[in-house]
Amino acid sequence: SPGYWAAVVLGLVLMLVVYAFYWFAPVIVILNDQKAWPAMKLSARAFLKNIGSTTVYGLGLVGVFLLWCAPMVVGLTTKDDTLVIGGSLWFLAGFFVLPAVFIASVYTSYRSIFTEQ
Repeated sequence: SPGYWAAVVLGLVLMLVVYAFYWFAPVIVILNDQKAWPAMKLSARAFLKNIGSTTVYGLGLVGVFLLWCAPMVVGLTTKDDTLVIGGSLWFLAGFFVLPAVFIASVYTSYRSIFTEQ
């Protein structure tokens, strides 16, 4: 129904606004010794200034998430014990690897945007 899709689009837009304010804010607070609100405003400005690369990065994250979940979903839908165990182990390994990769990518993008090269 149209109301459902309007709610989905509104939710996505609101999530983007929250992400824009929060994306670089923790790094700015820690490394630049700023207060939270000025750091959030600076984060939103940098997010919007780099909206093209942010979009590509976001689509890449969606792709990585789908690749991360796919083996477990396939294993659960086929009811094959080997696929269920293998998919579950892959999913569990992602809990250790993906947060580290995500944090490193946020820091790298911060360095690229906020420091002189």
